Parts: sequence; C-alpha cells; structure tokens
Amino acid sequence: MSPGTLLYALFGCIALALAGASFVQALLPGGPWSKHHRRVVMATALAVPLLFGGAALGAMLGLGPTLLLNAVLPIVCLTAIYSNHGGLHDQRFGVHALCTVTSLWNAFLFVLYSVRAAQLLFQIDLGTEFCSLLTCNALAQSNIGSPDAALLPLWLPLPLLLPPLSGTSRSMLIYASVAGFSASFTLGLHALELPTAYELTTTMRQPVEHATLSVSEMRSLGMSLGDIGELRSKSNSEAERWIGNVPSIEGRIARAHELGLDRVRMSVHLDEELDQDFFARAEELRESLVEAKLKLVLALVPPRRSRTPLPPAQQRKRAEDAQWILSERLRPDLLILFSQPLVGPGSECYGRLPVAHWCAWIQSCARTIRQARPSQRCGIELSPGHPQALALYESLLGEEVELQELHFALDARSYHMPSLQQSLLELDGWLLTRKTSKTLGLLALPPAPLGLGGMQAQVSYVRRFVAFANRYQSFKHLDLGPMWDGPNGWNGYWNARDIERPALAELRSSILQVHAAPR
Repeated sequence: MSPGTLLYALFGCIALALAGASFVQALLPGGPWSKHHRRVVMATALAVPLLFGGAALGAMLGLGPTLLLNAVLPIVCLTAIYSNHGGLHDQRFGVHALCTVTSLWNAFLFVLYSVRAAQLLFQIDLGTEFCSLLTCNALAQSNIGSPDAALLPLWLPLPLLLPPLSGTSRSMLIYASVAGFSASFTLGLHALELPTAYELTTTMRQPVEHATLSVSEMRSLGMSLGDIGELRSKSNSEAERWIGNVPSIEGRIARAHELGLDRVRMSVHLDEELDQDFFARAEELRESLVEAKLKLVLALVPPRRSRTPLPPAQQRKRAEDAQWILSERLRPDLLILFSQPLVGPGSECYGRLPVAHWCAWIQSCARTIRQARPSQRCGIELSPGHPQALALYESLLGEEVELQELHFALDARSYHMPSLQQSLLELDGWLLTRKTSKTLGLLALPPAPLGLGGMQAQVSYVRRFVAFANRYQSFKHLDLGPMWDGPNGWNGYWNARDIERPALAELRSSILQVHAAPR
C-alpha cells in the first residue's frame, strides 16, 4: 500500500470514527439539544458510511443504479454542516474556530458533489470554474488515494461530523481538534492543486472547430468494448439487466453494429487467468463478431495496479506465452502485442528496457507468432511524448520487423501523461519526416469527464482527434476509444447507466455518420 493510499485510509478512518461517535452521543440522553437536532445527527452519521460507501462500492462493482446515490451526497454534506453548527451555542471560541474549518471542508464537498451529480446523472456541464473542482479533487486524490484517480474517480472524500457534546467537555475539544486539523490538511492539499487544476481544465476545454472526417474507402473504424474477462454471457435475468451497467456480449455487438463500426477492440490484462471460463466467453464473442461481420482487434495490456505485480522478467515470459495462446485460440484479425509499453503501467510491468532490447524482443515475439500462424497480423501501440518513443518507432519501421501495423495512442486520461497538444505536435514531426509501408492507426483515449476537465474536455478531445486524422490520410484504422465506463476507466461515451455523453453526439456528426454514408 502506497503512502498516499495510507493517508486516504487514515482520513477515511477519522471521518468514520467521528461519524460513529456522533451517532452514539446523539443516542445518549441529556444535554441542551433538541430531539430534532439529535435525529439529524443520527441520520447524517448513518448516511456517511452507508451512502458514500454504497456509491463507491457500486461504482467499483459496475452496478449502474448505485450512481443514483450521487444525487444524495450533496445533501449529506449540507446536513453535516447543520448538525455541526446546531450545537455550538455554548461552545468555546476554539471549538467554534475548529468547527468553522470543518464546515468549510463540508461546504467544499457540497459544491464538489453537486457538480459531480450534475455531470454524472443529468449530463450538465457547469463550466470551467466548477469543472476545475473535479480536476482539483482528482489531482489531490492522486496524492492521498490512487494515481488513477483522474481516470477512475472512485475515491470519495468524506464529510466530517462533530458529536453533540457540551462546551465544557474535554472530549468535545479533542473531537473538534481532530476534525479541524483533518479538514485543514485536506483543504490545504486541494488549495495547492487548484491553480494547476484550473490551468489544466482550461487547456483541455479550449474550443476546437467542428470538423468532419475525410471519407476514405480504405479507412476502418473501431471502438473498445472493454476486457474479455469482464464480459457477461447470454442471460435473460431481469435482475442482471437491471444491475449490470453494461450490456452482455450480444448487446455490445449490437451497439457496435448500430454505430456502423468495422471492427471492435477487446483487451486482455496480462494477469488475466486464461482458463476455460475465459475462453468460453471469448469464443462466444468471436462467434458473435463473425455473425455481425465485425473484425476483432485483441490487445494485451499491462496488469491492473490493484494486483500484486510479478518481477519484470516473469511478466515478460508471461506476455510471450499469452500472445501465442491468444493468437492460436482466438485468431484475432489483429493482435496488439504491446499496448503503451514505455509509459505508466507498461514500464512498471516490463521494466525499463533499452530501445534495442525492446526492438529485438518485439521482433522475436512477432516472428514466433507468425511462424505458428502466418496469417496473423501483429502490431503495437506507442504513446508519443515518451523520450524513447521516437527511437523505438524508428527501429520498428524496417521491412525486416515482422509487424504489420503501428498504432499511436493519443492518451489524455491522466495529467501524468504529456498533454494532447504536445503529443500531436510530436507525432506530426514523426509522420512528416519518416515514411513507412506499415499500416498506421490512431487510438483515442479521451479523458474521464468526472476526473479531468468535464464533458466539454471530452468533446474538445474528439474534435482534435478528427482534425489530426484528417491531416494524415495514412491512418487507415481509427479506434475511437471506449464505449462504456468500466472498472478500467470512466472515460466512455456512455456512462454506467448507459446514458450517452455529449461527446458521442460529436462523434456521430463528425465521424460515424460520414463513415456510414454511401460512397
């Protein structure tokens, strides 16, 4: 567990302990507080673990209806402010001051969760200033929570409660001190991140002129349908339809067919157990794709951060075995051997290898697979912006390298990555000066609206993606990004309740309708 996660756990324990103490004190008789105030304290103390815990757990498990709990979270923050101030009439000045800091934290959470609910439930974008709070919280949570907070905004900071105790009580001063200092720390952390968050949000939301995709018979469109390991098989259960946030295999394929896609991208995590159940779902997927006349792009991606990692040498051996097994069993139209191997989880998984080592290894993997199955097309996905990316790209251009496709990931999912504008400029230089006979593709990885920049940032991303694709007709394959929010990211074009985001309307008008039109 990282130090940041420990800090988040400590803050959560403090908030839950204060809620528990408030509930117990509200049950005890005595004191000048009215029954109404005690009932508000008890209700708020119960709501903090139940509603916040339910919203976070439901999001982690992919239970779409639990998103509705986000509408209640701002109300809980308001009642926390009321319950804390309702019993301050006989308190000392120090307790008043500490309670004021606590209330500032709760007020900040009220605004934050109101903006979050507006976007998550009603698809309302409240502008750069309010969306900066979402970005600010994601940046802060990456320090006291998870480095993936911008992509998976599941880390919900809790409001702080004060038990209804007498002003002469030493316990009240202790509770107020713990709550006040905890609130001061978290408010200070958010205040430090706010200027960066505002600048980042403004950049990501910059207006971009609408453009439509240049029509080409040679271009194919795809979207990511998620992980094979998370697919649901056929089911008529009404309960599963209601609980599941994403359609079953048939539902996903039908959605892809409705959008007029040519192929779909599925991913397999390196730590996935390639057992009988996995291949049963994968073969059902393959049959559905053949029936729908859709091609399959299969990408082997690094393991999830939540899993205990193996040493890099073992991960590399596991990757080689998984590539061969997936090619033989699933026979994808394109097998992505490595997805963004130089950055983030990729570098953590495989280790920091020299470019020459990477090139030799990629060549060896591709040769092994094509010797066993000569018709198998192989490719990799690179992220512009990494210091080694250009050197690796150049080393893979030669005809002797048995890669048929090179794809470029335009990654805007994390503030740790180079900005989209920087990536586009760098990729622009690569393509102008270095020609290749290999098939090129673009992979869209848009930001999560609840984590970075709001929904307008996702719309601006789509417009930049279209403009760059128009600039280079050499991109024959365009992967438009994830269809749905899922456990790997909340940056889909549909949220977990299967509600369309505004970026999808932009996608339809600029790409999908043009691609589907008769030519």
